[in-house]
Amino acid sequence: MSENIQTIFEAAPWNPKERHVCRDCGVLEGELHLQNCCIELCPFCFFQFLICSAGLTGGCSENLSENEKKRWLAKLGRRARIPFVKLPLLCVRCGLTGGEMFMADDWEQVIPSNLQDSILCRDCYQVVKSFCAGIPTLSK
Repeated sequence: MSENIQTIFEAAPWNPKERHVCRDCGVLEGELHLQNCCIELCPFCFFQFLICSAGLTGGCSENLSENEKKRWLAKLGRRARIPFVKLPLLCVRCGLTGGEMFMADDWEQVIPSNLQDSILCRDCYQVVKSFCAGIPTLSK
């Protein structure tokens, strides 16, 4: 099986005492995201706020109109919104923080389905791939 791995970005070393800045809207940790920030989370489902309408419909769906976004923000108010707190990206197998984020074309074919939504560092990806070689995997 051919392997095509693409590096997405190299994470900076993690400093838990540093006050981080949102990479999209620029607020500091502990502050509320600016309107239309793609990093802000929905306080109902914890997915991206920009593509969620849980507060309007009782369930989450994509693509709110500008009018719906305004109603959504008004309904939430300041208390319900989630302040920005950066969390490190951790490999679920070894716990490594930072490191290289990558995409592998064969991910769904070689990584067990219970790990397909997880983060694996490149080394653990290679190890899991070698352990599971030849075993058919179901994609989610």
